[in-house]
Formats: sequence, structure tokens, C-alpha cells
Amino acid sequence: MTRKASSLERRLQNLLGARLEAAGIHSEDPLIVAFSGGADSTALLALLARRGCTRVRAVHIRHNIRPDAELDQEETIVQRIAAMLQMPLDIVALGRGEVEQRAHQLHCGVEAAARTLRYAALRTQALQHGSRFVLTGHHADDDAETRLLALVRGGSPGALRGIRFSRWLDAEHHISVIRPLLDIRRAELMEYLRQEGLPWSEDSSNQERIYARNRIRLSLMPLLDREFPNWRRTLGSLGDRVAEEHDCLLRQARQLADQQMSMKGNGWCLNRDAFLEVQPALRILMLQEAMLHLGAPAGRIWRLAKVLDKAIVAGEETISLPGVAIRRDGQAIMLFGARSKLRRERMTRLDFLQEDRYFLILKQEGEYHAPGFACTLAAADPEEHTRSTLQGFLPLVVRNRQAGDFVITATGRKMVDDYLKESGIPQVVRNMIPVVEDRHGICAVLPAALECCSGIRPLLRNPVYGGKLFLLRIYMKGAEISHGKP
Repeated sequence: MTRKASSLERRLQNLLGARLEAAGIHSEDPLIVAFSGGADSTALLALLARRGCTRVRAVHIRHNIRPDAELDQEETIVQRIAAMLQMPLDIVALGRGEVEQRAHQLHCGVEAAARTLRYAALRTQALQHGSRFVLTGHHADDDAETRLLALVRGGSPGALRGIRFSRWLDAEHHISVIRPLLDIRRAELMEYLRQEGLPWSEDSSNQERIYARNRIRLSLMPLLDREFPNWRRTLGSLGDRVAEEHDCLLRQARQLADQQMSMKGNGWCLNRDAFLEVQPALRILMLQEAMLHLGAPAGRIWRLAKVLDKAIVAGEETISLPGVAIRRDGQAIMLFGARSKLRRERMTRLDFLQEDRYFLILKQEGEYHAPGFACTLAAADPEEHTRSTLQGFLPLVVRNRQAGDFVITATGRKMVDDYLKESGIPQVVRNMIPVVEDRHGICAVLPAALECCSGIRPLLRNPVYGGKLFLLRIYMKGAEISHGKP
């Protein structure tokens, strides 16, 4: 006898189906679902099972940062739900203390470190099972929380856009994170589970008010619901509009930065008179772009840019701030990373370029020439990754390695020197391996540019940073380096 769907299930399936179609997901595609055992991911699994998705695999990550008794109970519920839905289940347990150790390595909070390790584990599962899609249970309330958090913390206007529907988890292997429940409220998901007679687990840490997100969910959102019932729609509309306008301003600022700012030595140079003719809001964004490239702390970038702009307007000779410093010489303004101590270390790029050509800046796609080598930068086909493919933002800088270089990969921070050694690259050519960086830091290390290293996979930055896919090829004049190979 055919089971009759309720009106609520029909509504949820319609919303879910529209999102799956937008992501290009079909019922026969292999899918990985991040399964915490909570109401959102349980509802996602049930809805996928009911709509006939035949190759869904639930993956539960045990972070081991809560009491063992609670984790054991949660694991029992997870196994019970998977059995009720006849869903394959993998349980991945992180080592005790692993999250805290990663938080220390990345200089971040426990929540952020757990998220990094969780997505790394999900990526591994997707690779093992041949899936291009990792689905999470983020819903409309999560999106509203994220927007409110950005609002109260005073972050970038772009953060008011909220949770993105999709993003790359592993661009090289075409694995995306998809959030197909963003149009659905949590209360609807819980009601659906009650109708279906499905249990779910409650994470006790979600009630701990030491986390800002929990305080927003437990205190601020109920107040807004009572006093301003339409606040979610209003905030969503406002956030999208502000983010779009910010994107427009950012594009203008980058164009102005390309025109007015140039790389000199290990810093950025600009003309003070030309800079002061720019509108203040665009000046701030120009400084932010330069500071991000120099490694200034991203969480404080706007405030630091405001201070720098004020100093430049006032005509100050020098100023040093966390992560960045400036020096004025007449009308020339130099911006340095604070670690440079306003001086240039003698380091050659690719072992033979002169000091004043240490950086090769790729401002747009095309062909570039320098003494001893040339390179081409072109848009990459997302369906045809090679070992010379990278993801980043223009302008890109091509250089050789430096002491202390690291890449934030999908699995955490990786030192470039350790990667080169582990890859078996001969010491004599390690300084010739191209390192590519953008405003967020190093986005790729590409050994395949060297003929003798053409079989070695690149070291790539975590795709969560975003950016455009490029194909970089390097041609050496009279040296061993040739085209990057697939």
C-alpha cells in the first residue's frame, strides 16, 4: 500500500527538491550526509530516503570534546535512526584532545577547530565513496543566527549574506558542500520528525551560554520573534542587499588598487596625493586588500584600515600596528607586513632573479615575462583539474618559498617545507618550486611546474577561502622547468 505524504512533508520535499535541482543532484548520485543525530540532519536523511535517493551514506563525527556518557548515548541514537531509515552509517571518532590541539595550532576557538576537522573527515569519506556532494542540515534558523552574529560582531558587510547554499570542499576533486534545507525552519523539521515517529539527539553544548551563537539563539531570537515577527525576512533582505553593494564597492576598490598600488620589495607602494582623491570608503577597502595580502589579522582588518587611513590623511611619517606598518617618504607611502620591520631581506625567487624582481605580480589572465622565465595564467575548466590548477583571487604573486611559509589546507595548517620534504622533492630544487599567494596568503604550491616534479600533487589552500580557478603554467628559459602537467 502506497504511503500518503502529509501536507508538511509535501512542502518540505518541494523546498528540498528545488535546492537539490539547483545543485545538480539526482536521486541516483552518491551522497554523503553529515549526520550529527540532531533534528536537522535526521530530518534531512529521512526526507532523502522518502524521495528515493538510493545512494545516501550518513557520516557521524565523534569529536570527543563532550563527556563520554553523552557521546555514547548520542552514538546509540545515531545507530538507531540509521537502522530505522535503512541508511548506511559510518562513525568517525577523532582522538581525545585532537580538537584542542588543532585549536592551538590554528590559533582559533574549539568550535572552529572542530569544524575544520569535521569537514576534513567528511572530505575523506566523500573521496572513499566516490561522492561529489556533502550535504549538511543547516536550516533557515542557522542562517538567521549567522546573520545576527555578523551584525552584533560588526564583521564584514559581506558576512551579512549569511550561510552560502554551496561551496567547494575540495575543488581538485570536485567535491562541494551543499545545504539544501536553508529555506526551512527548524520547527518544521522537528514537527516532521514527530509525524514520522523518528527520534533525534540534543547536544548539551547547544545550551551553554558561553558561546555567542547560543546566546543569540536562546535569548535574542525569541525576543525578536515576540516583538518583531518579520525580522528574519527583513534581516535577510537587508543582508543580501548590503552584501551585494559591498561586493560592488570591493570591485571598484580592487580596480583602484590595481591602478594606484604597486608591489615594491616586500610591501605595497602608493602615491599619497592620488590616494587622498579617492572616497574614504573606497580608501578603506583598498587598504584592507593590501593588509590582507601582507598578513594582517583578518578579524581586525577594518579597524586597522581605519587607523591607517587616518594616519595617511594626517601625513604621519611612520606607524606600526598589529600585522602592518607604514612609512612615508614624501608623497610615497609604503605598507609593510609588521614582521618585515620595514626592511628587505635578501631572498631570490626561483634562485636566479634579482632582488628588485623578487615578486612577479599577475594582475589578470595573460602571459608574463621575467628574466629567466615566463608564465601564463588562464581561467581553468572546473571539470578538468590538473596539477597546475589553483584557486585564488587576483592579483596573484608567484615567488619561491620562504622560511615559515604555510598553507591552510582542508585538513589544517601545513608547513611548505614539510610538504616539500614529504613529497620527496630533491633539496636542490626546492627553492625553485613556485609558491602562489593572494590577499589571503599562500593559495598553492605547484611542484608540477618543474619537469622533474611533474608527478607530484600540488599543495592547495582550503577551498572555503573561495576564489576563481586558474591554470598556471611556467616556462623556464634554458632551465629544467617546463609546462605544468596533469
